[in-house]
Amino acid sequence: MFSGRLDVSTLLDFSTPPSVGLSGLIGFQTTDMFEPYVGVGAALGWRGAGWFSSAFVTPTVLGGVSARIDDVWSAHVEAIVAPWLRSVSFGIGVEVTPW
Repeated sequence: MFSGRLDVSTLLDFSTPPSVGLSGLIGFQTTDMFEPYVGVGAALGWRGAGWFSSAFVTPTVLGGVSARIDDVWSAHVEAIVAPWLRSVSFGIGVEVTPW
């Protein structure tokens, strides 16, 4: 299954403006509730102190597992790597798919 995704994220203390990521994903459907996925994309982020930081764009690679809760809700755990920045981030989230 192929899909696209737009992410908006920020630090919990809101010390920088939100970052935006755009990714293309390949998901692997399985017979159980866990569905792994991988993808590539780009992220617009911020460097520097607080709201006086400068913007940057970097390629990203991501991988994770989605766990379907029911027909509409699912949860996911993933890792996103930004190799040019030598950065790895981990995330947890909830997805809503009403259609």
